[in-house]
Amino acid sequence: MGYIQEKYGESCKVIGITSENSQQAESQGFIRNIKTQVLEYDVVLVSPSVGTGVDITFDDNAQFIDVVYGFFQARVNTHFDIDQQLCRVRNPKSVKVWITPETFRFETEPSIIKHEVIATSKQAMKISHIDSDGEIHYHTNDGYLELYANVNSIRRGSINHLKQHFINMKEYEGWTVIPVDMTKEDIVAGAEINRVAKEIQEQERIENILSAPLITKHEYIELFKAQERYSLTPTQKYAMRRYEIESFYYTDASNELIHDDRDGKKRAEIREYENYMSADSVLMAKDQLEVTTYNTHITDRKTWLARKRFFRDVFTLAGLADANSAVITERCIHASDLTACVEYIEKNKTKIQRWFDIDLRKDMKEKPVQQLGVFLKLMGSRGKRNQRKHRAGARSTTIGYPRNESMN
Repeated sequence: MGYIQEKYGESCKVIGITSENSQQAESQGFIRNIKTQVLEYDVVLVSPSVGTGVDITFDDNAQFIDVVYGFFQARVNTHFDIDQQLCRVRNPKSVKVWITPETFRFETEPSIIKHEVIATSKQAMKISHIDSDGEIHYHTNDGYLELYANVNSIRRGSINHLKQHFINMKEYEGWTVIPVDMTKEDIVAGAEINRVAKEIQEQERIENILSAPLITKHEYIELFKAQERYSLTPTQKYAMRRYEIESFYYTDASNELIHDDRDGKKRAEIREYENYMSADSVLMAKDQLEVTTYNTHITDRKTWLARKRFFRDVFTLAGLADANSAVITERCIHASDLTACVEYIEKNKTKIQRWFDIDLRKDMKEKPVQQLGVFLKLMGSRGKRNQRKHRAGARSTTIGYPRNESMN
């Protein structure tokens, strides 16, 4: 919104509805009377918070909306969701959509997804029977687990080839899809607009957190519970974000701290590192608490110990850990050192996708060092590239992984 008004002036009437303000009186009034209200604005911006249940259809199928634009990034919406969003306006003059061309290789077979959940949570599964050769079988007739596997199968299948699935669907429905090629000038201009918009959005987020009221732990817990029942106000949400940052870092929120936190990504990295460095007995106790105390369903358990052991195996095979050291810093790694490591990662592909919601690199075998870097980044570590000559005289990239200073 800020960028549009900055570019076209205050005379350009813009309204934006997101999860942050969708419950406010102004937004609710707009949605209730959307057929008339929408015509009072030059630009209406909405996030997925405005989806099903909103119908913008005019009498006699009139075309009062010039263009419906859609911008869709990867791993947020399925192509079905995208279609729902675009169809809020029933008969626009035209529809223009940008969908990421990014593709993935997430596992889509329901039986494999289901098996993976069971394989990493056997300690909480009921034994069905044991074969004569000693193999243990577990009860798998969990209705929710079946649903989980099938829903994830559909979602992953969609996001694996999001753009192409959307195109195929619209062509099947009788639409004419007209591809638009981008020029270099278009790419440069788009990148600049995106950069400026992100800067404006980030600064607004920081200012909102800094101006949010201070709340106590008790108040935070109450708000945390309340958000399950109804949408919180923006002030309440930003108060929670401020509490989370200040209670984690044990210091007052500041512009620099909020920016460096990266909307919780840094905290997640630190927690992953702490989990990796924790004793097995501590993690076993945490895993048991999820089963016995919190009664967490099998699909939602964190499996802390299994995650730690996965990281330990990966780093050991890569030469970044051994029996004496959980982390070996300043070790130079070459692609030829990682054959066994790559095989292990590939074998655990389904676990990786479920635990970390990431896909493996398509060029993992050709660039295993970069794939290893993905896992180190999950714990806030970075590599330092350097070039050296091998006996044959060819240059090759090596990389050393020092521990993140914030974790010392």
